[in-house]
Amino acid sequence: MIFSPKKDVFFDLLFTISENVKEAEQYFVEYKIRNVSDLKEFARVMKEYERKGDSYI
Repeated sequence: MIFSPKKDVFFDLLFTISENVKEAEQYFVEYKIRNVSDLKEFARVMKEYERKGDSYI
């Protein structure tokens, strides 16, 4: 075969980013904040999702 399909790096990256956003969204929706320490933990985990997303760009 003269031409072979190339791996679509953009699509793979976009898929990885969207998976991270989906995980963050699920965490955001499901987490129940009951007190200040819960809020701090929630913020810490959301910041981790943000850092993970930033690392893809």
